[in-house]
Amino acid sequence: MLFSSTLLAQDQYIFGYGSLMNTKSRNSSDEKMQGVPNIPVTLSRRFVDSQGDSYVRAWNYRAGSGFTALGLRKVKHGQDITGVIYQVGESESDMANFDQREEGYTREKVSSEFIHFENPQDYIPADSQIWVYIPKESSRPVAKYPLLQSYIDICISGALEHSEEFAKKFITTTEGWDTEYWLDDRLLARRPWVYQKQYKQIHAILKQHTFLKNRKFSEEYAVFLGDQ
Repeated sequence: MLFSSTLLAQDQYIFGYGSLMNTKSRNSSDEKMQGVPNIPVTLSRRFVDSQGDSYVRAWNYRAGSGFTALGLRKVKHGQDITGVIYQVGESESDMANFDQREEGYTREKVSSEFIHFENPQDYIPADSQIWVYIPKESSRPVAKYPLLQSYIDICISGALEHSEEFAKKFITTTEGWDTEYWLDDRLLARRPWVYQKQYKQIHAILKQHTFLKNRKFSEEYAVFLGDQ
């Protein structure tokens, strides 16, 4: 696919609140992102989109590959949402790489007044444009579109790049952990330390703040589906 290489007039930033918090995952969308910092922030509960809608972070986007990813869900009263902002390259093609990655989401502008930096020394230029991706449709997890532990690991590992406290905030500012459709799809799920070096830390945080008892190994999930 060919994209325009027209230069953008203002500095461009994206607010990432799911897998985009993870530096390795984010960089997979654009090799030029190497070395670009993820800045930890909170999106204020006062944020509203161009239609005047408020949001919470929730498990509500059904990815085409067959799982439920994170998104923002419309609510009457918004909640604070932790995440990161990072600068995108200077051309339209750089932004288009992330538009392509976030297919199924709409890119909405965020006023800088709604962005609160976790670290006092962090800042971005006052005239910067900030964007967030919001699902075009909102749906709860179902049997065909469960939560996947491998995706959860990516998100929590991204939050842990900043601190364990930040990872806990990520979990407590996310709705939908109580779903019964939660599949542990890790490689060697019963021996997670082989491929997921942070599994103990991730497990401890999830156990403290979520319905971790609902998570099922693949064979348990198959039996669970057979009983439905």
